[in-house]
Amino acid sequence: MFILSVLGPEWKLIANYQYSDLGKIWFLYKDPIKVQLLFADSQSVTVKVSPPESLPFYYTVVYASNGLEDRRQLWISLRDTAVAFDLSSHPWMVCDFNEILDPRESSNTTNITSTRAMREFASCLSDIGLFDLASQGPHFTWSNHRPSDPIGKKIDRCLVNDRSQLSYPKGFSSFEPPEFSDHTPCHIRLTSTRPEFGSRAFMFPSYLANLPSFVPTIKDCWIQLGAHAKNLTSLCYKLKQLKSPIKTLCKKNFSQIERRVQEAKVIAVAHFAGVLCTLRGSYCLFLPNYLSRVVSAHQWHY
Repeated sequence: MFILSVLGPEWKLIANYQYSDLGKIWFLYKDPIKVQLLFADSQSVTVKVSPPESLPFYYTVVYASNGLEDRRQLWISLRDTAVAFDLSSHPWMVCDFNEILDPRESSNTTNITSTRAMREFASCLSDIGLFDLASQGPHFTWSNHRPSDPIGKKIDRCLVNDRSQLSYPKGFSSFEPPEFSDHTPCHIRLTSTRPEFGSRAFMFPSYLANLPSFVPTIKDCWIQLGAHAKNLTSLCYKLKQLKSPIKTLCKKNFSQIERRVQEAKVIAVAHFAGVLCTLRGSYCLFLPNYLSRVVSAHQWHY
């Protein structure tokens, strides 16, 4: 094959041409990794992978059909595969699907309830004990690439079982920005140290949007970053650059909020005492303590 000839003779291929004329699933590997084919059909290929310096694991590559009935056959096949090779007792990883698990995994806001297809997918994963591997990258892994009616969905995912987590506790997956495809490529790391940068979610306090300086700050930063974002890569870059001004805005207005409240309370007591002293003359000697008790009895917001 042309692709193999370009890659070099050291690369080996496992595919499902026997069940699909187009050979929709390709599994490429080279020494020193050892791979044993266990099962293949039109929508999946399952292999046993033996890395040279790591524990062996089982890996299923899925190319799910767009048809609901065909996907039901895939769920049956995955259940049978799990039982046939006793995969609940071994590290098992399954990648790629063509179905979402939850309405929130679609950008289409009209989807507010789960469909039968979603529930059947979730039931299959529950039966075979698979769940999402820790990941980073865009939430939606597929896009229809229609500027007039854009839709994104999370239909590509990397799933693992308990044994896989125990064998590879530092494993994680990274979904990269798509280039020519409508799907995002997924990079799986089994033993790498999880990145410190980007592994923590960025918390955006919604109350910042009420500040008069919020919109001008964000607008100025966005303009300084240059031209319009024409793809997901440049959009992600510009969004990440907003973190610093947002953190600065939050720190400037809301850092050490308890101390600021106490200072505001002292200023308020002094101000009211001065005003009332002017009005009540000699009674002002007793007012500060009284006002302090009054202020403490109320919730002050700075």
